[in-house]
Amino acid sequence: MYGKGRVFYSTLGHTEESWSDPDIRKMYFEAIKWVLGMTEGSTAPHAREQQAGDH
Repeated sequence: MYGKGRVFYSTLGHTEESWSDPDIRKMYFEAIKWVLGMTEGSTAPHAREQQAGDH
């Protein structure tokens, strides 16, 4: 979340082959739906990110 907005960021999908991967395509499709408020999802950081921020 950024203020009242939703933000999605990914570094995946930079190769031409990745766009043929159904998992990558699904991830972006679901991310677009989430950003548009069409689906719910957790905005809590992953445990690994929380640990990195605690140091």
